Amino acid sequence: MIGRSRAELAQFIEAQRLDYLRGLPERMGQIDASWAAALEASDFREPLRVLERLGHGLHGTAGTFGFHALSAAGHELEGAAEALAQAGGDADGARRRVVAAIEQVRRSLPTA
Repeated sequence: MIGRSRAELAQFIEAQRLDYLRGLPERMGQIDASWAAALEASDFREPLRVLERLGHGLHGTAGTFGFHALSAAGHELEGAAEALAQAGGDADGARRRVVAAIEQVRRSLPTA
């Protein structure tokens, strides 16, 4: 973006933000699918790792675009998935925390 005007930079950032918004329904679908896979899998560790990475990604990218509630929800999802993985996938409280974190993400999704 070297040599670009402030207006061009602002347009570029806004275009990136809109692309990010358009991709959020797919990201939510990935979260739902990963959680479903974790519940159904005999080895739940990989789906939980995916869920943790999705939460981590939301935490970082949502904040970049100013979606702070979504960023916080992503952080909670990341921590909840990690806690459940460490609990061996067998702790009711840890499972409830993941479910609550997923719902927090869903409620925090911004609209265009």
